[in-house]
Amino acid sequence: GGEPLSVTASPRHLVYLDLLGKGGVWGVGFERLLGDAVAAGAAFSFTLASSQTVLSASPYLGVYPFAQGRHRWFLHAGPQAVHTRIRSAAPEWPGTSSTRFGAQLSTGYERRGRLVFRAYGMLVAGDGGLAPWTGVSLGWSIR
Repeated sequence: GGEPLSVTASPRHLVYLDLLGKGGVWGVGFERLLGDAVAAGAAFSFTLASSQTVLSASPYLGVYPFAQGRHRWFLHAGPQAVHTRIRSAAPEWPGTSSTRFGAQLSTGYERRGRLVFRAYGMLVAGDGGLAPWTGVSLGWSIR
């Protein structure tokens, strides 16, 4: 069976790097435990590809419905904002930019100690519809 997450037994803050996941190709995130099984966080990314720049921000609320020692199952949900800018190589075209909003729902496994590991699957909803995605995070717990 699962046990509720104990805030006193675990550091309240998490700083992490995300491969794939909430930030797209990569991201950096921060999370704070708000109670025994509730957290709030955000992941951010910045990607340069050729003449395109992509910025994303993905805040979320999280719950830990099951915990057994350092092993936990989590559920995160929240909005996502993505800003894309394409620079022009031609003087007669100034380039373009746009900002879009969507939503993310992710769930997966977490092993939390001083070092934190997460592996998860997610659904992303936006202008293009609904898409599956996945992510892996490695982070550090701090008080």
